[in-house]
Amino acid sequence: MKTMKFLAALLIAILNFWPCKAQQLPADSLVRYYVNLKKSGKPEDQDKIKLGIQKLADQDEKGILLATRIAAAVKENIVADSLHRLTISRYPRGITAMMSGYRNLAASNVTATEKEKEYEKFLQAFPEPDAGSDIVYDYARSEVARAYALEANGKQNRVWIDKIRDKGIINLLENGHAWILLSKGDTLSAQALVSTAVKNAALGLQKDENPDTRKSYLRSLMNLAKFQYKLQQNGQAMENITKVYAKSEEKSPQLLDLYALILTANGRGKEALPLFEDIFSDGKQSKEDMEAVRTAYNQARGSGSGFDSFMADAAEKASVSLRNATVKLMVDEPSPDFTLLDLDGKSVSMAGLKGKVIVLDFWATWCGPCKKSFPAMQKAVVKYQKDPQVRFLFIDTWERIPDPKKEAAAFIAQNNYSFQVLLDDRKSNVVEMFGVKGIPAKFVIDGSGRIRFKLTGFNGAEEAAVQEISAMIDLAKKQK
Repeated sequence: MKTMKFLAALLIAILNFWPCKAQQLPADSLVRYYVNLKKSGKPEDQDKIKLGIQKLADQDEKGILLATRIAAAVKENIVADSLHRLTISRYPRGITAMMSGYRNLAASNVTATEKEKEYEKFLQAFPEPDAGSDIVYDYARSEVARAYALEANGKQNRVWIDKIRDKGIINLLENGHAWILLSKGDTLSAQALVSTAVKNAALGLQKDENPDTRKSYLRSLMNLAKFQYKLQQNGQAMENITKVYAKSEEKSPQLLDLYALILTANGRGKEALPLFEDIFSDGKQSKEDMEAVRTAYNQARGSGSGFDSFMADAAEKASVSLRNATVKLMVDEPSPDFTLLDLDGKSVSMAGLKGKVIVLDFWATWCGPCKKSFPAMQKAVVKYQKDPQVRFLFIDTWERIPDPKKEAAAFIAQNNYSFQVLLDDRKSNVVEMFGVKGIPAKFVIDGSGRIRFKLTGFNGAEEAAVQEISAMIDLAKKQK
């Protein structure tokens, strides 16, 4: 998703700073102008849209880019696809072709050595300038680094991280790739990455203390504490998380959770228990919290007596808090109608499901947060599987691979998910109908076809996610 956001931002920046010859309005204003023409529904306004797109498409690459953006904004997806292909064909070394080349590099499922070769081909097609290099080159190098991390090759992972020019990206990769290496069994390389991340972030803070360098340092130190906790280096973890806790002006849920876990691991349950109480009352607990809170309770109270009452009280507080919070999130918007095919070739339409509460989950096989949310969604599916008034639909979209159906089916089968998966592409473009800006994106639709809830992203708390979607479904059921 980060890749898609970057490309979209890059395209908008280009269009705003490169004015078109035949159009004097700034790009954003011009797009809004044509969207308003589309909304009018007047035949003469539709003719103006076609003529305007054609005039822009007859200009240079910047004109075609703007024409493509307008076509997508007015839902002329076939025209937008055609213009996209035209741009690459007419300007094989242009910005659109470069963006497409990067997307292909990022999406390819190959070995690290092959990924490196793809990167070299990318450089040959789009040579990198010595100065003023676009950040897309750093993103491309990060793909090679990640490929080596996935193969537990810490040495080559470090080599490719060091090729990156942007220090902010280096910090993110050091912190992120350490966990990949740890999961692959290369503990030494993983430790070296997180330690280097903290060291470099500390140096950056010393040279220029500002909100960004401070955030980078605290993020790296917190990651190191989490890493040490996972390796049961509890004393070192306690030392580092205490520094983060003391220096953080805002205590994020992630920080409070890790602080409570590390306090418990160090036998300081009396301090951890109030934190756990808040975490559970807010419904933000993880599986790890469920295990650790009992230990913290025993440390704080000297025995397990009264633990069940303590948990019941926390659960009741969480239920009330969640219900109140969920009501505030309720919206009332018409749901777009659509028809898509599922993995078995069966046609599924919103019109055919009228009267049921529908949960739509937009996802992609390349989307990490989407896949991390699926164990929670599987629990929700199982919870409502005998309820004929509730239906879950998982819409595979924004894919970057030749055969999305094959990849989606394989992923679902490998993980034994009982999901009904629908296939969305650039022609159907249901994801755009719902105005999705990032995935995973979930919509809860009531029996009258009204959107009642919208969710984007996943915070990693599995049980909390099940409770949240359940509360939304139950409230949607009550709408008439």
